Amino acid sequence: MSRPSAPDGSITWSVGPSHDYVAPLDGLRALSIILVVLGHYGLGSILPGTFGVTVFFFISGFLITRQLMVEQARRGTVRLGPFMTRRLLRLWPALIVVVPIASLINVEAGGVTTFPQVAAGLFYFTNYMALFEPYNTGPSGMDSPLAPLWSIGVELHFYVLFPFLFLAIRGRLRLIAVLLVLCVVIIAWRSVLAEQCIAAGPACTAGLGAFRTAFSTDLRLDSILYGVLMSLLLNTGAAPFLLRLFNRHVTLLVALLLVLLSLTIRDPAFRSSLRYVVQGVALFLGVGCVLFGERHGWTRRLLAWRPAVLLGQWSYSLYLWHLAVLVACVPLLPEALWKPAILEMRPSLFWLLVVMPAMAALSTAVAAASYYFVERPPQRLRRFLIRQPS
Repeated sequence: MSRPSAPDGSITWSVGPSHDYVAPLDGLRALSIILVVLGHYGLGSILPGTFGVTVFFFISGFLITRQLMVEQARRGTVRLGPFMTRRLLRLWPALIVVVPIASLINVEAGGVTTFPQVAAGLFYFTNYMALFEPYNTGPSGMDSPLAPLWSIGVELHFYVLFPFLFLAIRGRLRLIAVLLVLCVVIIAWRSVLAEQCIAAGPACTAGLGAFRTAFSTDLRLDSILYGVLMSLLLNTGAAPFLLRLFNRHVTLLVALLLVLLSLTIRDPAFRSSLRYVVQGVALFLGVGCVLFGERHGWTRRLLAWRPAVLLGQWSYSLYLWHLAVLVACVPLLPEALWKPAILEMRPSLFWLLVVMPAMAALSTAVAAASYYFVERPPQRLRRFLIRQPS
């Protein structure tokens, strides 16, 4: 049963497997989508939009693992068909509305949208299609409104692969060991490719080489696995130690410092490889503090603030729509205003104070409509599938 967080910030959800509603996670989604949207709207050189996506990855890994453990505890197994149906009911309704509309908007605005790009968006392989076709096919070379779909591909690939691994490996500790090894392999693979790309020169580091290390499933899956590991470890003998760790003020401070460190180090090798490791550890510690640290109730109160929760609930639709809104708006604006802001990340004061807030408000309104009229209706069937008796 869904349970809201208490107004005083006390913990009202289970450490173990459950379908409890965890309001602060929606607040984290809100912060993440703000980073993504404002990054694409001209502040990408200041705000870490990619880190916002990394937070989404961590949350997905944590929640999906809890849900799989609930079903396994109830039934003794996980029914893969209903699991994938629930995932598709969550992701696809908004996607099949956004992809054709965003494609038409892009073409009308002077960009280029190809059939392979549309197919990749609908069937979750944008993050690999972009290795063969450029993703900056919006007007005057700005990002296509389909470009954000790379991360949806990574998540869907995780949903397809992880349940098989979850069922195949008996015992929590064995599964944790396998996932740790997998993380090490991914980190090593990413580091090798990053070094090769740096050795190849600026053409690689500024082009597809950097894109591959940042957006390919085989190189970013570890960002989801850190959330998986937290969920699993909290259901082993390590739980008491972790809960004590999450209850310390210094742990939250270390998490914040690690995030800051990951954003300030500009070395290309670090940014293409170890940056995601540092952020994964930071999220493991920081999200653990927020969700399970008795002393960190103030963080839960902030993140469970009603406007933050609402924005978090709209975040998937906002993620899908925000670049389409941007591409739709740019033909209406003077090139001297939008090109420096979007292509060169040098927004004017007028852009920052007037244009960007207006586009953000419009995108949020579109996202809210998408959430209530496109996303919500299929969720009744999704909730029915979750509650099916064993």
